[in-house]
Amino acid sequence: MNTQHPRRFIDRRTFIKGLGVAIALPWLESVPAVESAAATPTKPRCMINITHKFGMYAPTFHPLKEGSDYEMTDGLRPLERHRKDVTVFKNLGLSVSGGHAAAPCILSDMKRTEALSHPDGGITVDARAAEMYATATRFPLLNLWGNPDNDQHTSFARSGAKIPYVTSPLALFHLLFSEQTGDEKRSRAAELTGNRSVLDTVNESAKRFMTNVSKRDAARLDDYFTSIREAEKKLQTYQDWLSIPKPAAPTGLAERVSAVKKESQTKTYDAFMELIPLILQTDSSRIVTIDVFTNPNWDLPGISDNYHSLTHHGQLPDKVRQLKSIDDFHLSRYALLIDRIKALGLLDTTQILYSSGMSDGNGHSNQNLPIILAGGGFTHGAMIDVRGTQPLSNLYLTMLQRLGVETGAFNKSTGTMRGLV
Repeated sequence: MNTQHPRRFIDRRTFIKGLGVAIALPWLESVPAVESAAATPTKPRCMINITHKFGMYAPTFHPLKEGSDYEMTDGLRPLERHRKDVTVFKNLGLSVSGGHAAAPCILSDMKRTEALSHPDGGITVDARAAEMYATATRFPLLNLWGNPDNDQHTSFARSGAKIPYVTSPLALFHLLFSEQTGDEKRSRAAELTGNRSVLDTVNESAKRFMTNVSKRDAARLDDYFTSIREAEKKLQTYQDWLSIPKPAAPTGLAERVSAVKKESQTKTYDAFMELIPLILQTDSSRIVTIDVFTNPNWDLPGISDNYHSLTHHGQLPDKVRQLKSIDDFHLSRYALLIDRIKALGLLDTTQILYSSGMSDGNGHSNQNLPIILAGGGFTHGAMIDVRGTQPLSNLYLTMLQRLGVETGAFNKSTGTMRGLV
C-alpha cells in the first residue's frame, strides 16, 4: 500500500478573490501545476532596467567583431560567464544630443520638450511596459534609487508625470514586506475614496457635454470616458491590495538592509541587487528600473577621486584605472543579477537591460552607448553592430512586443530591432 500523501496541485487558474477583484497567484517554482495541458503554468514576463548616466570607458568596452565569435573585451570581462545569455549592441545611440542633459532620455529616446507634442507623451519603456500590468501586481512599476535632481529623472508616465523613486533599500524592503498599520491603511483608503469622488465629479461634468457636441468631440469624449473607467479600475484594485497580506521576508534580510548606510554606494547597490530578485519572486511587480545614483564617490579599493571627475579622465593613466575599476563593479553587479534571476528559473521570461545615456563621459557623446540585453527569451551570445541605422526606440519596441505589449510603435521607432531574434 502506498502510504505517501497524494500529490497536491494548484491550478494556475485559481485566484485569490477579495472585494470584487481577482488577482492571479504568483508563479511559484516549488508548487507543481495541474498536469493537464490547459493548466500548464505560465511564468509572467518581466523587465528589469539598470541604467546610469556616466557611460563606460569606451576604448575597452565595445568588441571590434560582430556576431557570436566576438572577442570578450576587458570592459566586458565581468560578463564572461554569461556570454551566451547576453547581446551586446554597438553604434546604438540616442536620437537627441546634449551630453549630460541628454543622458536622462535613455529610457524614452526623446527629450521632454519633444514629449509634450508626442501622442504617447514621451512615455519611457518601463512605464509603457507597466501599463500592461497596471492591476496585476501590487506595484505596476518600481523605480529605484535615482538622482534627487529633477533634471536627471529618467522614468515618465504617459501623462508626463515623473515615476517617483524608491530611494533606499530599506524603503524598498518596507514596501515589499512590511504591513501597514491600521491607521495607515485607513488613511490610504480615505485617500483612494477621495480620488474616486474626484473621478465621479469629473465624469458627471463631462457627461453634460455629450448632448451637444460634434462627432469629433464625441469621439474624444468617448476616449476620455475610457480613461476614466481605467482609472476607476486601478483605484478599486489599489483598495483591494490593502486587504491582501504581503509576503514574508527572508530570514535576516531586514537586519542586512537596515545596516546599509546611504553613504556607501557599493553596499546600497548590493542591497538593491539582493532585493530586486525578490520583487519578481514574490510577484510584487514585474517591471523594475534601477537608476544608479552616480554622483558621489564610490567606496571601492583604490578609488580616491570623485566619479564624475574620473569620467573626465583625459586619458590620464591613474584616472583611467580608477574609472575602469568602477565600470567593472557596475558590470559585476549586472552579472550577479543575471545569476540570481537565472537561479530562480526566471531568466527566459525576464529581460534585463543594462544601459547608459552617455557612451563616455570624457567626450560627452550620446552615441555608441553601452547597451547590453540579457534573458527574456531572446537568442543571445552575439554582438550586434547597428551602424547607426536603427534608433534606440527599435530595441525598446522589440522588448515591449516580447513582453506581450500589443503595439507597433514606441516613440521614435521605425520597426523592430533587426538581428535580435
